[in-house]
Amino acid sequence: MNLSDILNLRSSIKYPHTIRVLSEAYGADDAFCIIYEDTGIWRVYYVERGIKSFQKEFKAESEACEYLYKLISEYGLLNR
Repeated sequence: MNLSDILNLRSSIKYPHTIRVLSEAYGADDAFCIIYEDTGIWRVYYVERGIKSFQKEFKAESEACEYLYKLISEYGLLNR
């Protein structure tokens, strides 16, 4: 799974605005976020009221995207 797959999933998500692909570590709230940093690290987390949770770092895009998919699945956001 890659970032393109995640973006394509947005049409299958109950609340598509809850998935954010960010280029910087700010600007989202009440959302699942995936960020690629210049250091080569992918960060995935959920942010609500400015507090990040479920935060993990990955070296591979595929691992980060699979973790994000797992989070949105467990939250029951997929229309399946």
